[in-house]
Amino acid sequence: MKKFLSVLLAGLMLCMSLSAFALTPEDFEAAANEQVTSCVMKMTLKAEVTELDKEVLKTLTGTDFDALPSMEIGYDMVMVAEESLKKIQAKADLTLKTVPAIPFMSQEFGTVWVDFDITNAESPRYRAIMKTPESEKYQVMDYTKVPGGMQMIEQLQKMIESMTPEKIAEWNENLNTYLPEIKKEYRDNAEIVTLNDAQVKELIGGVLTGMKEVLMPMTNAMFGTADITAPGAVAISPMDLQAKTEQDITAALTALKDVKLFADDGIVATTTLDEKTKQLQSMDCVVKIDTNLNELVSKVGKAVGMTEEDMADMSKDLPADKANFKGQLSVGMAFSNLNDETLKVELPVLTDENSDNLTELMMLDVNAVNVYYNGKKVDFKDVQPVIENDRTLVPIRHFCNALGISDDDIQYDDGIVTIQNGDTKMTLKIDAQDVVIEQGGETKNVTLDVPATEREGRTLVPLRFISENFGCEVFYEEYTNEAGAVTGSLITIVSAKG
Repeated sequence: MKKFLSVLLAGLMLCMSLSAFALTPEDFEAAANEQVTSCVMKMTLKAEVTELDKEVLKTLTGTDFDALPSMEIGYDMVMVAEESLKKIQAKADLTLKTVPAIPFMSQEFGTVWVDFDITNAESPRYRAIMKTPESEKYQVMDYTKVPGGMQMIEQLQKMIESMTPEKIAEWNENLNTYLPEIKKEYRDNAEIVTLNDAQVKELIGGVLTGMKEVLMPMTNAMFGTADITAPGAVAISPMDLQAKTEQDITAALTALKDVKLFADDGIVATTTLDEKTKQLQSMDCVVKIDTNLNELVSKVGKAVGMTEEDMADMSKDLPADKANFKGQLSVGMAFSNLNDETLKVELPVLTDENSDNLTELMMLDVNAVNVYYNGKKVDFKDVQPVIENDRTLVPIRHFCNALGISDDDIQYDDGIVTIQNGDTKMTLKIDAQDVVIEQGGETKNVTLDVPATEREGRTLVPLRFISENFGCEVFYEEYTNEAGAVTGSLITIVSAKG
């Protein structure tokens, strides 16, 4: 599989150094050249701690676990693509399990759809859609409308067009010259590769050298060597980034050369083919960590210039006689319906009523106050929010309208503003800090940190106070410049209904 699966399995190939997934080299060659345009994939990713002193675990995590922790992610995907890969549709169901159970993390993540179509360069489509069990609406991200989105799509188009069978074959052949020779064992319809600690380190070194000598020139040929930029970020030269990454990795590998990291069977990768069709059936990889955290951190800390004081603190928190650590990462993938022409991906039918547009979140003004209510940006039209004494003030009418409060429920009378929202009535006075709240037959007086005020003919009120007293949650994030000064913010408001 020279196109789709080459990209899909690239990460695993770095760990496993697998260039085959067949009964024999001949079967592998045939399977590797098969063009995949549709498939069903079921993947399970599990990370678990199998040995670690309980006190050390508490020091590292700040939590007193009853059992050694583990996390499992399930990923069931259906993918349908055109042979050119310029049109891809996919649907994936995601789940997460944690041990010990973490209530807000042990759940169904929901379903994600991808709708990618660049067959018409003048009107490309690239959308991601998500639906969670907790949300009544779909969340939609349109990458053609975010800053840099069209540039990203152009780069993807260049990459896809360059991924010819000949080019991929050349890439694999060149990359393999930097990888150590790995013995493969065949049993029935399975190919098995087992690597010990030394072999894994040799493999990592070979992959990194291959990336430098093969992948970087290939990437530069595809995309050029112009500086990488992003909104609000400092431009980065790919060459500088490559040099810095190479320097850091080389220092780390040198420091860890004499430190045991992996078990004797540090990586075991098993690949099977369907005996009848000779197509890929499954790929399983188990990575076993077996190390001493004290020795590991000491070596790395010294290599990166950790101070003597920090090293002493580390040794106290990770005493060598209690720092033995064993963990395991397991990845399992099962494939079916390869090139099944009847396979379809049903995309949701989206409307303004059943979906929230997340695209605007990628277009935030880092020099302004950005306010979102239940996923939608609040439009304040003529007068924008202001910050006074660390409090955000917003135009009352436009803000309350966004919360679902009508103009009829907002009354003005000689500098006094009354807002009625359900069974809650709030009375404020401009330039005064006293507020009266009536709710459920009870009345209470509250003092504001910052009073309501007037700006350019609009009445501005404290956002957090109004929101929370009308049953909403408020989440605040600041944007700062290089000098640390606050330039803007993102305020997300969520109603009790979500």
